[in-house]
Amino acid sequence: MATFNYKQDAVQLAKEVIRLYKEGKIEDAKNLCNDKILDLAKIYKPSTLCKGIQPTYRKAIFSESGLSEYRYTEYPVSLFSVPIEMIAATNETTRDTVEKQLNDYIFIKSESIDKMLKKAVELIKKDCISGQDYYDKAVGIALLTGRRIYSEVLLQADFEAINSNNNNISFTGQAKGGVEKALESYKIPVLGCD
Repeated sequence: MATFNYKQDAVQLAKEVIRLYKEGKIEDAKNLCNDKILDLAKIYKPSTLCKGIQPTYRKAIFSESGLSEYRYTEYPVSLFSVPIEMIAATNETTRDTVEKQLNDYIFIKSESIDKMLKKAVELIKKDCISGQDYYDKAVGIALLTGRRIYSEVLLQADFEAINSNNNNISFTGQAKGGVEKALESYKIPVLGCD
């Protein structure tokens, strides 16, 4: 089965959308986007279409537009817009899934907190000899900072000590919120150690 490269397709669609937009054919550009959304809906689940694919097509349209500020609610970026009913259904499904997962959580008892924090400190002080040691250290960092283990700690996070307060560190590399948030530094608390 051949794979469909929607990222490459997004660039092609964006070029056509921007051409039509610049010619003042906004309805034609909107129809082109709507047809593409219908085609994509035959291939992908609604959640993938809403959360992964729509942003890719919108960013491609923005890149082709030559605009300096990204606003997904304004033309021409807003021309590619998944129906609100599909977004609402996706959000509801996500909420339901998260609620069901709450039943699977293992809650930490207060008497275990000190032991967990001690173990986390032990893990971050561990020398990295094998690949597993890096994961152990990442688990320790995640426990002490509350940051996402895969998308932040193991991928893009940067932590720096702050001299003025021993219970806080500077964190850069937030996973959610786009490039701007990923590049922004935040002062975050650290549990259990200075």
